[in-house]
Amino acid sequence: MSAPATLADFHARLMDEMPDLPRRVAESARYLIDHPDEVVIHSMRDLAGRAGVSPATLVRLAHGMGYENWSDLRDI
Repeated sequence: MSAPATLADFHARLMDEMPDLPRRVAESARYLIDHPDEVVIHSMRDLAGRAGVSPATLVRLAHGMGYENWSDLRDI
């Protein structure tokens, strides 16, 4: 499955897939949905700390959504 191209597509897909995500990945997804403006302001490590997950969890989320890396997810 290809990565969502827009923020709206990303949010819609996350909401659809949320029940099937591992717990920590789902927590990070919920944080990104609830705080989209922070993604462009804070580093991945900072966001992970704010979400209460490890930076690797954000990378797993990015990969699971079809992005090659965190930077690609952040770009949308």
